[in-house]
Amino acid sequence: FSGNLFGFLGLRSESWVYLAIIQGMFLAGNFYLLAFTAQRAGVSMAVLSSRLSVAIPVLLAFLLYGDSLNFLKIIGLAGALVSLYLTSSGGGITHAVPLFSSKFLPLILFVSFGFHFSLLKFAQEFYLDESSYHLYVMLSFFFAFWVSLGVLLRKVFLKAADFRLVHLIWGVLLGAVNYGAVYFLVKLLSLEGWESSQIFPTYSVSVVIVSSALALLLFSERLSKAKTFGLLIGLVAVTLLNQ
Repeated sequence: FSGNLFGFLGLRSESWVYLAIIQGMFLAGNFYLLAFTAQRAGVSMAVLSSRLSVAIPVLLAFLLYGDSLNFLKIIGLAGALVSLYLTSSGGGITHAVPLFSSKFLPLILFVSFGFHFSLLKFAQEFYLDESSYHLYVMLSFFFAFWVSLGVLLRKVFLKAADFRLVHLIWGVLLGAVNYGAVYFLVKLLSLEGWESSQIFPTYSVSVVIVSSALALLLFSERLSKAKTFGLLIGLVAVTLLNQ
């Protein structure tokens, strides 16, 4: 897809290679952490923590990259956070859960996803150009693969893995979709005239809106009043952020 030939040995001289390694570790780790948090603290809490994590790169955008701040953007950012909260909260595990699972796991997930987004912006801002976007994302997924393979082999060795062909098929499809998501996010972050303090909230709210629409159309999922209200706030917030 990149249209360029390259050699892995040549990538060692790239200044961003260590950032790609760290990015890959967080790519793999965040998926495991998201699933683990969903199992322990509930799906809603896991989704909420991962989505609200865009607050971290948004804050850094003002501190590190000199993003502008005006009244409309403040209202838009506040609306985006309220929208993410309303559309992601509610439901989940109803029985009592330990303090670590209910409080600290979501916090760790929040920080971990926030670091992932922040590192992606940092690499794009200071180290990458149009010719290296594919290489950076590809190398990140390459190291994410090795981290995941290590976890799988450990489970196989401990006879704790129930690996089937269907896992591989859906894993490849999920990986391809996520590769595109990360690559196009990097491309979006590089667009002239767009600030990351606009892009990250817009990106996160849009994911929630699209996934909610698909859930409604494909799975006949009923939207609660709070979620519907949250989606409407999200649309208004995205409009204000991009004025």
